[in-house]
Amino acid sequence: MKTARDSRSPTSGNRYSSAASSDHTCHSLKCLQENVESTILCLEVTAAIMEMLHEMCSAVYLSTLSNPANQAGLSHFVTKDILEKYNRFLAKLHATVGVMSGRTLLPTPPDDLPGDSSTSEKLHLYEDSVIMWTKQIRLVLEKNPAQSLNDGQNPEPLEEIQFWENRAANLDSVSEQLADEAVLHVQQFLQQNESTYVSPFNKLRREVEVAREEARDNVKFLSTLKPWLVRLMDETIDFTTLENLFEPILQNILLIWEHSEFYNTPARLVVLMKEICNAIIAQALRYISGKEVFKHIQNDDPKEALDKLGTALTVCNNFKKVYLKYRSQAERDGCPWQTKNEALFLRLDTYRERNKALHDFTKTVVQFNKLEKIEICGTKGKALTNNVLTLFEEFKSLVDDFQQVDYDVMDVDCTQLDDHFYRFRCNVKELEQRLTSVLTAGFDDSNTILGRIKLFESFGSLLDRPIIKDELEKKHALLLQQYKQDVKEVQKIFKEGCAAIQQQAGNVPGFANQPPVAGALFWARALRERVEEPMQRLLVFSKSVQEKPEEFKEVEKQYHCVVRAIREYEEEMRTRWGDTSVEPTKEKLGDLLLRRTENGLLKVNFDPALTRLMREVKYLEMQDLPVPGGAREVYSKFDTYRRQTDSLELIVSMYNQILTELLPNERPLLFERIERINAILAPGLAQLRWQYSEEVDVFLGQAMTVVTDVFGICNTMKATIQKIIGILGSWAEKPLFERKPKPLSPDDIDQMLRASVSIRHHQMSEEGKEIHKLLKDSADALKTSKGKKIY
Repeated sequence: MKTARDSRSPTSGNRYSSAASSDHTCHSLKCLQENVESTILCLEVTAAIMEMLHEMCSAVYLSTLSNPANQAGLSHFVTKDILEKYNRFLAKLHATVGVMSGRTLLPTPPDDLPGDSSTSEKLHLYEDSVIMWTKQIRLVLEKNPAQSLNDGQNPEPLEEIQFWENRAANLDSVSEQLADEAVLHVQQFLQQNESTYVSPFNKLRREVEVAREEARDNVKFLSTLKPWLVRLMDETIDFTTLENLFEPILQNILLIWEHSEFYNTPARLVVLMKEICNAIIAQALRYISGKEVFKHIQNDDPKEALDKLGTALTVCNNFKKVYLKYRSQAERDGCPWQTKNEALFLRLDTYRERNKALHDFTKTVVQFNKLEKIEICGTKGKALTNNVLTLFEEFKSLVDDFQQVDYDVMDVDCTQLDDHFYRFRCNVKELEQRLTSVLTAGFDDSNTILGRIKLFESFGSLLDRPIIKDELEKKHALLLQQYKQDVKEVQKIFKEGCAAIQQQAGNVPGFANQPPVAGALFWARALRERVEEPMQRLLVFSKSVQEKPEEFKEVEKQYHCVVRAIREYEEEMRTRWGDTSVEPTKEKLGDLLLRRTENGLLKVNFDPALTRLMREVKYLEMQDLPVPGGAREVYSKFDTYRRQTDSLELIVSMYNQILTELLPNERPLLFERIERINAILAPGLAQLRWQYSEEVDVFLGQAMTVVTDVFGICNTMKATIQKIIGILGSWAEKPLFERKPKPLSPDDIDQMLRASVSIRHHQMSEEGKEIHKLLKDSADALKTSKGKKIY
């Protein structure tokens, strides 16, 4: 058939929008201009083709067949039979029109029956109509909202509401048709003729009214649920907020159950809950599908897939929790939901199991990915590390093979995945057994307890896998025994160390370069950390060591005993130091800056206890150990005190050198300057104390200037004298005349003597000038005249 759209453009709302259609009436003939009318059949086809056909058959063909002019040559029985069959055809056509439009249309018998029709014939015709109506109405009444579920489909809850809305509208239409005059006329005629169909039909009418009332009541109550279900099925909703809808949905269902007259049966609840579960599953599959999980794994981001799978599983679990909450509420309200949870959540539980399986797969990927970066130490470390890398490559191949599937692994209705998962798990178990051997070898190769614990930690959550965990239980027991021995060793070292410290007057054996208190505290902390760090790691990481509670409790008790003793020692050491050293030493800052010795020299009066205190604080801070407040206050000016003591030591050194190195005949030359120095240094001997930092700095500046000046003059004088002594000494190094080995004549002796005297005279003349220059420099340094008596 060749079809084309009509050139006219009817509106979209016009139910008679049409298309032109043509067909050859005889395919053996060619369509020519001369025979086009006889070979081509033209007609107009509308969108409501069945309605148009019904109207045409009723208005055109029925009147044509009923026209006596068209019945010529036919017997009465033939004509009657044709009309009877045609009326049946029209009735079925009318019903078909209703089915195609989603309605139930009850065809009425023809009004214009032949005049010679007997009562029995009319009764038969009306009974046929009642039979047809009964079948149609029964189809409506027998429609089941669970039919889609029974057919293996996965309807969602809005389909339930749509079913009851359609059912209510359809039953309203049926009720109106049953109240039509034509139907009432048929029923009245049947009653008058005492037809056996009257009573069943009346019963059917009552069933229609009951079903109609049920449908309308259900629509009324389900309409309160519709907004929440629309949001539940919204494909654009944030999946993580989906569980916020569970409370209002279940609250509405509970209210419907308590107040509805019809929608409070287990059958209705089961269907609705199954459809809600289908909606949640559909949303979960949109949130994270099997393909998306594989994509995350291929992009080296399995953690993202793991989190999404966990979120989806949490949402499903929360829905069941909310359901159980309102189920309990219904029981408390006296209207229990008499349903089995297995019937409601069969498909949701299947999804949850599938989610857990894929979650386990993804978690396995995350765990085994750690193998790529693991390095094992020890004598066998290189070989064991290579074994681990080999296992990792084999695991990657297993993951790649697992992902080569042509279906969605999250599809609840797909059963192929079970075998796929089984093969994968079997292969992973084999890898776990081999990995256990590597761990065991690495454990045996390591001697220290921390080394063994760190070996376990490097494998992380892989140790939680059942096969590995079972095999390592014995190693955990050995680890506990080793730790127990280590605690005993620490206890022994601590007792011996405490005794040694008392014998050596506070000095810690092995810590000679540290001050006593800081060394003792550092030693104690090191012992405490030696047992604390393994215990913390054991408690957090190797929980399985507690599977033997008695043995673990014994070790834990011994551990707490040792740690408590060490902590008490540390606290006692800090307290005693603070009471006996810090506060008394802090008072030393009130000492004068300087003091004179018995021989009249000066000495810096900075108490060594202050130096020891600040040295203790320095080492305590370097080791991140707690420092008493008073000691910290003193140490806060450590740089200031060091600068001041260094400057003062230099001043005192120069002053004492001036006093000790000047000769009695030199003292008068510097008498006034020395007196001035004494005057400037007097506050340091009588007034200034170490806590007056600003005044001390001023004092040091003045003293340094004066003492440095005098010290420079003194050095100049001493240097001049030494040079003069050196020059004079050079004159006496060689005599004027030396006896020769051979005898000389008087003339030769005289000539040689004259030459020697001339040379010596010239030397003394030149070097004498140097002596005069040195004396002048000394006079310039003293800023005095050589003519003065004192000079």
